[in-house]
Amino acid sequence: MTRRIALAILLSAWAVVLIALVVIYLTTRQTLLAELDESIIMRASALPHLLGVSRESSMVALPPGDRYLIRNELGQVMARPDGQLSDRTSPVVTNRKFISMAGGGRLRSITLNFGVRSSEGAPERLATIVYSAPASSVDALLRRLTLLLCIVGLGGALLIGAVAMFVSRAALRPLRQTSEVIGTINEKKLDRRVDAAALPKELRPMAERLNEMLARLEREFVQRKQFLADTAHELRTPVAAILTHLEVTLRRPREPAALADALRTSLSDVQMLRRLVDALLEQVRSDRGLVPADAQWLDLSALLEQCATLADSPASEKNVKVIRKFGPGMRVQTHAAVLQSIVTNLLSNAVEYSRAGGVIEFDCQVNGRQLELSVRDEGPGIAADVLPHIFQAFYRADSSRGSNRGHLGLGLFLVQSHAQSLGGRCEAESTPGTGSVFRVWLPTSPPEAGPDASATVEHGTAAHDVPADAEDRFALDAGS
Repeated sequence: MTRRIALAILLSAWAVVLIALVVIYLTTRQTLLAELDESIIMRASALPHLLGVSRESSMVALPPGDRYLIRNELGQVMARPDGQLSDRTSPVVTNRKFISMAGGGRLRSITLNFGVRSSEGAPERLATIVYSAPASSVDALLRRLTLLLCIVGLGGALLIGAVAMFVSRAALRPLRQTSEVIGTINEKKLDRRVDAAALPKELRPMAERLNEMLARLEREFVQRKQFLADTAHELRTPVAAILTHLEVTLRRPREPAALADALRTSLSDVQMLRRLVDALLEQVRSDRGLVPADAQWLDLSALLEQCATLADSPASEKNVKVIRKFGPGMRVQTHAAVLQSIVTNLLSNAVEYSRAGGVIEFDCQVNGRQLELSVRDEGPGIAADVLPHIFQAFYRADSSRGSNRGHLGLGLFLVQSHAQSLGGRCEAESTPGTGSVFRVWLPTSPPEAGPDASATVEHGTAAHDVPADAEDRFALDAGS
C-alpha cells in the first residue's frame, strides 16, 4: 500500500512538473522567436534607407549572416530600386519560417510587403522583401534551456519520489502501529485498545469503532467464561448427587421400596440436567435464522391459554394469580415454538419474582399487522442500573430481584433474540418495590428470510400445541 500511495503521488507530481517544463519551454521559445522576428522586421524596415547606393555597399552595411531579396509586384528582383517608401507605418508580414542551410544551422526568414513610389506623383507599387537572419543564437539558447529543463526535471522527479515515499510511509505509520496493536490482541489480551488520539483525524472514527468492537468482544468473552464456569458448576451438582445416590444404593442389597426412592431421587437430578441442556440448546438455536416457510397459521388465543395454564401450577404454590387479558379467536402466522418460548420465559420470569399473594397480568392484543404482548408482575422490581443489561446473554442480576440460584441468565436473552428473529422487539420497565412489565411487539406475518437463514428453531408440534415437556420450562432460568 505504501508503494501504491507513493506511486500515485509520484505520477501526479511528475505530470505537474512535466506540464510546467513544457509550458516553460514553449513560452521561452515563443518569446525568443518573437524577439528574433522583431529584430528581423526592424532590419528589413531599414533597407529602404539604403536605396540609391550600390548593392555591394548595402550588403556591407548589413549585420553578419543577414540576407535579403527585394521583388517588385511582378516578382522581378529589384537589384537597385531608386524609389522611396510610402508613408506606411509598418510593413505587412506575410510569412515566417526556418530555412536549413547546407553547411548546417538555420536561418529565420520573414516575408514583408512594402509600398514603393518610383518618383514624385507616381502611383504606389508593391515591393516584397524576403529577409533572412541566422537563428544560431536562438537555437543555442533553446538547446541550453532544454538541457537545463531535463536536468531540473530529472532532479525534481527523484526529489518528488523521495518525498512521496516519505509522505506515504509517514501517513501509513499510524496504520502499521495500529495493526501491530491488533496483532497482539488475543483471548488473554482483549483489554488492549487502539490509541485513537494518535491517529489522523480521518482514521479516528475507524479506531473508535474498533475499540467499541473490542470492548463488546471482551464483555462477551468474560460473560462466556463466567457462563462456562457457572454451567460446569450447575452440571456438576446434579451429576455428583446422582453418583452419590447410586454409589450408596449399590453398596448393599436394598428393598424394592428403597430402590424406588433412590431412583426417584436420581430422576429429579436427571431432569435438572435435562433442563440445563435444553436451556443451552435453546440459546444456540436462538442465534440461527428462521425460514418463513416454517411459519404456520395458529390459534394464538389457544397457545397463550395453554402457556398461562402451565404457569398456573407454579404460581398457585406462591399464591400468585395469573390474570388473562386476551380474547378468543386471535390468529397469526408465525413460528409456534418460538412464540411459545417467548411467552413461557416471560411467564416463568414473572412467577419466579412475584411476591406471595401477588397478581400477574398477562395481556395480548393484535392491532392490524402487529401483535403486542405484555406480562406485568408485582415483584421487587429491577434496579435502574441493572435494567439495561437484563437482556444480555448469561447476565444474572444477583442483587436486583433476589436469589438466582440455579439460573443461567438465558431466559430474557432468549425472549429478546426470539423476538428479533421474528422481526419484533421487546422492552422492559420496572419500578423497584412495585414490580416490572415486559412488552413484546411482533409482526403478525413472518419476516423475510435473510441470506443466512438456513436453519430454524425445531418445534415439530402442531400449530397451537405446546410441547409435552413445556411445564419443565418453568423450572428453567428466568433470566433476569
